[in-house]
Amino acid sequence: MAESNQVEIANRLLHYPSLDGVRGAAAFLVLIFHSSAVLQSGPASDRVNRALTLSVSGFGDIAVAIFFALSGFLLFNEFVTDVILCTGRKPTRSYLSRRFLRIYPAYWAALTAGELLIGPLVGGRFGLFTLTGRYFDSSHIFIGLAVAWTLSVEVAFYVFLPLFSAMLRVIAQRFRNLQIRVAVVALACFGLLAVPRLYSRFVTSDRPFDFRFLTSLFDYLDWFAVGMFLSLIVAVRRLGWISMSSRFRLATSRVLCWPIAAALYVWPTLMVGYDGSSGSSLISSTKDAHVLFGLSAFFVLVPVTIGEMATMRVGVFASRVMVSVGVVSYGFYLWHDTLLKYYLSHFSNGTGVAPFLLVIAALTPLSLLVGWLSYRLIERPAMKLSW
Repeated sequence: MAESNQVEIANRLLHYPSLDGVRGAAAFLVLIFHSSAVLQSGPASDRVNRALTLSVSGFGDIAVAIFFALSGFLLFNEFVTDVILCTGRKPTRSYLSRRFLRIYPAYWAALTAGELLIGPLVGGRFGLFTLTGRYFDSSHIFIGLAVAWTLSVEVAFYVFLPLFSAMLRVIAQRFRNLQIRVAVVALACFGLLAVPRLYSRFVTSDRPFDFRFLTSLFDYLDWFAVGMFLSLIVAVRRLGWISMSSRFRLATSRVLCWPIAAALYVWPTLMVGYDGSSGSSLISSTKDAHVLFGLSAFFVLVPVTIGEMATMRVGVFASRVMVSVGVVSYGFYLWHDTLLKYYLSHFSNGTGVAPFLLVIAALTPLSLLVGWLSYRLIERPAMKLSW
């Protein structure tokens, strides 16, 4: 009876009011990053231009880190309890159908629009429509839509996760002690943090110009893993092992975590950011920057996943505006770069800070509108077809 109660408590689905807002903010960061190409910063640029270029140069990395960490958190939430308690209740077919319908219908619409608005896209038709093109083309780092590389990584993670969870379940079943099972899952999540370094050392370092091996799931498993670790903490909290003590509240509060996240963003931005100068003594390893961006994403998510804000509708990310943006963020993300390229090819107003701000002002409402249409006409109806 006690174990059945544990299963019932642990499997209760929680709603995280702020996560849609976090997703919406990340999508907006990507839009700003792509729009920053208009700045055209160089050695002769004024200080404002160069400072702005440097400030936003890491927006793309931190946004993708947040996206992947969010996926790791939300999707592993569906598996982690069953792994720990060895219930075997996770219906993989339902999971895969929901993931397929969440990604592909809206992507196909955006892909078709990209072909019509900006011309033929790089890549074979099969590879473009299945998001597998990057595994066949060794000479192009971007296949199809510029943002689609992240979708290829996401889809690979969708396939990886149930296999990884099934392996963990087999291992966990060997132990009767629940604490040991939790430790096994925690160690596995920590083990994933090392995968990008190992992959770089033994695979990509010998193939620097073969893009089939670059920007793959193995390059970003650590970003997914930090979210997976947070979902493990949620599962442990559901079992009643962690209380909301004053120390835990402080350690997971936005007052502490978000300044740390900001510092971890600034650090790698200074390391690899481009401000238009001829060189910088602060430039260091992009591998180190990758780790720091992942940690920054982790601390962004801590307060809204395991802290007091997790299930409370408080803070800017839980506001109605940010949640609304988050709901339409997938379409916003899919379409904004195509709209940006179309805008620049037809309505270009030069380069610099003023054109950069103008592009953002024009692109944001248009991308939100198209994102809303994508959600209402494609994404939401498609999700209702899942089984």
